[in-house]
Amino acid sequence: RIPRDAEKSLGTIALQGLDRWLLKTSRLEAGEVGAVRSVFETLAASAGLADTVVLQFGDAAPNALALPGGTVVVTDGLVRLFRSDERLLAAVIAHEMGHIQHRHSLRRLLEGSASALIVGALVGDVSGVSALTVNAPIILSSLHYTREAEREADQYAFALLRKSGRSPNDFADAMRRFEAMEFCLALRVTAHDEALKQSGPNVDHRDERAARERITDSCMDRPDKALEGRDGELAELRHTDRETGYMHTHPVTRERIAAAEAAASQ
Repeated sequence: RIPRDAEKSLGTIALQGLDRWLLKTSRLEAGEVGAVRSVFETLAASAGLADTVVLQFGDAAPNALALPGGTVVVTDGLVRLFRSDERLLAAVIAHEMGHIQHRHSLRRLLEGSASALIVGALVGDVSGVSALTVNAPIILSSLHYTREAEREADQYAFALLRKSGRSPNDFADAMRRFEAMEFCLALRVTAHDEALKQSGPNVDHRDERAARERITDSCMDRPDKALEGRDGELAELRHTDRETGYMHTHPVTRERIAAAEAAASQ
């Protein structure tokens, strides 16, 4: 029952909060921005959402977010992880458009906050707006959709990718890239922690933070290469059936990869 215009206002509030607390100013080069925007606009046109969705960028870990009202945020980390591969970018953007079509972010906010405050904010109640300014970015940055919401967005993405002349296999490849990054991080952090144990208690925490940043950076740059020759360790990680995912907001599972492959074969 919430009007689209009111939902856009909520999305603006959420984006402003994310810009303050989570997202830094994008450092992508003009060519990278243009390439992502071209993919975005082509998908929006195919989906009939050209007048509904808006693309924003921010410097953060690999992620993409669908905000209430139609804003899709793509992070620098995502572009870097995908090495500007438009197939993978299109797959994730199509998925985020699915969340927008089904209004999943708004639903999550209504479930995760005091609904009365949200409705109050949308109709102009000052106290409600104040509460949303604080809470909406926090909720959205830790957003973990239900399995049903993810399935709906995935199915929407598969259909949109086919409609735009692409393949749902691109979505499976994007999920594999996320999985490779997560496995790379898990293996290298474990190795780093073991090395710390052997080096004793006198660790400069500033050096430690820098070391972990280097690990993250290395796993965003061709993570598949970092996993070559480590089949035994990877098999153990997969055996734990752990959920991986960018910022842990969109879990990457074998089930989702298989669904994309099945959609591609239809």
